[in-house]
Amino acid sequence: MTAVWLVLALLPLGLLFGGLLGCWRRWRHRRIAAAPFPPDWERVLMARWLMYRRLPEALRQRLRERLRLFLAEKNFIPCAGLEMSEEMPLLIAAQACLLVAHRPLPPYPALHSILLYPAAYLADTEHWDEAGVVSSGQEARLGESWEGGQVVLGWEQVAADLAEPDDAHNVVLHEFAHQLDHDDGLADGLPVLPESGMYRRWGALFSEAWEDLQRQLQAGEPTLLDPYAATDPAEFFAVLVETFFEQPHPLAAENPPLYTLLTEYFALDPREWQPLLDAHR
Repeated sequence: MTAVWLVLALLPLGLLFGGLLGCWRRWRHRRIAAAPFPPDWERVLMARWLMYRRLPEALRQRLRERLRLFLAEKNFIPCAGLEMSEEMPLLIAAQACLLVAHRPLPPYPALHSILLYPAAYLADTEHWDEAGVVSSGQEARLGESWEGGQVVLGWEQVAADLAEPDDAHNVVLHEFAHQLDHDDGLADGLPVLPESGMYRRWGALFSEAWEDLQRQLQAGEPTLLDPYAATDPAEFFAVLVETFFEQPHPLAAENPPLYTLLTEYFALDPREWQPLLDAHR
C-alpha cells in the first residue's frame, strides 16, 4: 500500500513537470521559428533551388519558419567520406519542409537523423522467391526512409533534383513522403489525415488510381506516374507526391478528384507556382 500511495502522491508532480516541459518546448519552437532568417540562407535557396524562386512569398515565410526548427533539431550525418558543406543540410531541409509547410510545429517530430552519402550507395537487401527461398545481396540506392526516424540520401541525386523541378523525380520529396506515410507506424500509402472524413475518400481514390496504373502498365500504355509507383502502395504514394509537386497540371488533368484530395492533405496547390509545361498542354 505504501508504494501505491507514493505513486499517487507523486502523480501530480509528474503531470506538472510534463505540462511545464510541453510549454517550454512550444515556447522554444516559436522562438526558433520567429528568429530572423539568415540572409546567407536565403541567397543559397534562391541560387540553388529553382522551385524556391517560384514559391509565393507567404509560402516561403512558412517554409522558413519550419526550416529553422528542422535544422535546429535534426542531425545530419555525413557518410562514406562525404565532406558536408553548410549548404547541404539547408537545401535538403527546405525541400522536406515544403511537404509540411502548413502543418503545426515541429516538422517531422519522429525524425531524428538524415544520413548523407556523396552519391548512390550500396544497401544490403534480401529477396524471397515464390518458393520462399531467401537470397541476400547489395543494390545501389539513391535514398531510403526508415520507420525508426532516419532518412538516407545520396547528395549527387539531391543536387541534380534541385535544378530540375519539373521532371517529377525528386529523391528528397520521395523519401520524406515516406516519412509522412510512417506517421501511423505503417508504410502503406495511407498517412495520418487531417480530418477523419477524408479516410473513406482517400481509400477509394487511391485504390482506383492504383488499379488504373496497374492496368496501364499491363497494357503497355504510357503513364504519367513513374512505373516504380506500381511496386506497392507506399511507393505509389511517394511517387504521387513527387508528381503532385513537380507536375501538378498534368496530374490534375488526369485525375481531378485525386489531385483535389492531395491539395486538401497538403493545404496547398502547386499549380499556383509551377509552370504549365508545353509537353503537357
